[in-house]
Amino acid sequence: VLIRLHPDTGFKDGSKVLVESDFGQLSGVVLIDQQLHPQAVEIPHCDFPDALSLLPAQGCSLTGAPIFDGIPCRLSSVD
Repeated sequence: VLIRLHPDTGFKDGSKVLVESDFGQLSGVVLIDQQLHPQAVEIPHCDFPDALSLLPAQGCSLTGAPIFDGIPCRLSSVD
């Protein structure tokens, strides 16, 4: 799983990280992207459907669509 992060996160290209939310976790490899907001984490869910495990099971109350934005998560190094 590719995990795109801003360089200000302190992680380096190719390092392994664990991403955890209140709904799940997954590990992956960092791809540094200077265009991302420093507090954003981007995981391409089309290529890596496991990323959906980080999202709440209940979607938007109006449409039922998954909520992709604003999910707090924690990052930690994986040795």
